[in-house]
Amino acid sequence: RAGGGSFLGLPILIGLGLTPGVANATSRVGVLAHGIGATTMFVRSRSLHAGVVARLAPAMCIGAVFGAWLATQLDDALLRPLFGGILVLWAVALIVRPGRFLAPAEAHAPTSPGPLAHVLALVIGVYGGFLQAGVGFPLMALLVWLLGHDTLRANAAKVALVFVYTVLVMAVFAAAGQVAWREGAILAVGMVLGGGLGARYTWSDQPA
Repeated sequence: RAGGGSFLGLPILIGLGLTPGVANATSRVGVLAHGIGATTMFVRSRSLHAGVVARLAPAMCIGAVFGAWLATQLDDALLRPLFGGILVLWAVALIVRPGRFLAPAEAHAPTSPGPLAHVLALVIGVYGGFLQAGVGFPLMALLVWLLGHDTLRANAAKVALVFVYTVLVMAVFAAAGQVAWREGAILAVGMVLGGGLGARYTWSDQPA
């Protein structure tokens, strides 16, 4: 449940004829819609740890805005092989050890984010702002490995954090004129349905 939907969304948008830069920006429309549906579901089920989201969000947002701005400054001739290379690296990492991002290094009670967590949140934010695909995996590692949250509640926090920074990232891409709104709206419909169903399924078997 760590995520990774953008692994499919980005190539699909490029396959539809969008340039890599526009596809990267447009995929955030679906991410934003997914975040609205899934975060709402997590809040209603009282499974969202609002405190950790509030503490990590500022650093992630700063990083994400910078990452998005950087993406708007690069030519598509550079973005195409760069995106392709990153996706291949993620694929290899997940094939070799698919559970590495979900297993805690050691069992311990959840801890409050310290300086290291904020630095990592900033770095993850830069990556997420630049390229959404795969950002859920290092974010889950931060929440599970370092902060000690169980995978289900870490997933809720991950979704909320991505939603928060995506609001700002969308503004950066929209200002650069890189969002194809029609294709983004179509993608958003599917991601809203998937996000709502996924959140409902995740918590349907949890005790009240």
